[in-house]
Amino acid sequence: MFALVAAVIALIAVLMVMLSGLSVGLVRDGVSGLQNLPVTSFAFARGAQTDSAFSRSVVDTTAVDAWRKQPGVADAAPFGNMLVNARSDKGAQVDLALFGVEPDSFLSPRSMAGSGSVPRMGSW
Repeated sequence: MFALVAAVIALIAVLMVMLSGLSVGLVRDGVSGLQNLPVTSFAFARGAQTDSAFSRSVVDTTAVDAWRKQPGVADAAPFGNMLVNARSDKGAQVDLALFGVEPDSFLSPRSMAGSGSVPRMGSW
């Protein structure tokens, strides 16, 4: 009887470790694009903290200009993101994260290897 209870507790502990690892991986996968941006801070519209939906936060570009002029701010640039679902030409579902940045801002992607440049919208 004692061995059975110990085995059940051990299985529950193993499942908890597996589920916590899975949840950490899913969270990291969901925000890795944002974590790898060369920024120290993001600004959101009022209310984004209460409903935890930063993707619905809209900040006017005039606010970006105002933040750019603040002391201690090296640069500020607008940033947009959208999560969409699509299908490949073979019908497989694909989840996409689209990021919008000003072409020449510090957020604009840079080519890390090779001599090619990162394609801009409309140049594909």
